Amino acid sequence: MLSQFLPPGARTVLDVGCNVGDSLRWARDQGIERLRGVDINPAAVRAATKQLSGLGDVQVLHGSADELPFPDGSADVVLCLEVLEHIPEDLRGKSVSEMARVLAPGGRLILTVPHRGAFAFLDPENMRFRLPFLHRMLSRLVGGGGKERGYVGQKHGVVRHHHFTRAELEALLGSHFAIVGIRGRGLLLFPLCTWLQWPSYRRQRLRSRTFRFLDWLMRMDYGIRYPVALAYNVVVAADKR
Repeated sequence: MLSQFLPPGARTVLDVGCNVGDSLRWARDQGIERLRGVDINPAAVRAATKQLSGLGDVQVLHGSADELPFPDGSADVVLCLEVLEHIPEDLRGKSVSEMARVLAPGGRLILTVPHRGAFAFLDPENMRFRLPFLHRMLSRLVGGGGKERGYVGQKHGVVRHHHFTRAELEALLGSHFAIVGIRGRGLLLFPLCTWLQWPSYRRQRLRSRTFRFLDWLMRMDYGIRYPVALAYNVVVAADKR
């Protein structure tokens, strides 16, 4: 679904919140030659650098979305995939402004975020905020480490997953970008599978058959085009004004 939004002839991509580099590797498979990434988690930056070594022109830096360590107009495409909801509300506007700054004139932003669809209330990422006692109890029972590990000593910590409405996205992007496409993906299967994956995620058992099967189901759900009003997640393509 993402590849249909890639502009033809793009040579440089910047992945904001690149994690361990999977989306940059995907971009390279699509024919984009220069790979740039940034992440707030130093361990993720190290892992991405290692994973992407040997792919040619690659640069992955530590930093936050509201202060991108890249020059003006240096990217043809900016990816921001499942990241904006992790940024505190007071930093989101600056982050969008920074993504516009680093894009070349007419460059494209490809954004994915949770959407306030029919099953947004099932988002397991927000259990720590809605039911903190239960989250602490289950975390101790399951063991392993949580998402907060990647935010230790950084500008901000884990924030509540915000599920955006279309109107919120239009208002947030509007002063810098013109939305050229929006697609709904995921419905009920994705949040249910995320709940089931949570114990394996905490224990870092990401190669187990159960985890991979659930991951396949989640990808299948995200591959279906649902009405935006119902969708659990949306893909947005927007061009720099």
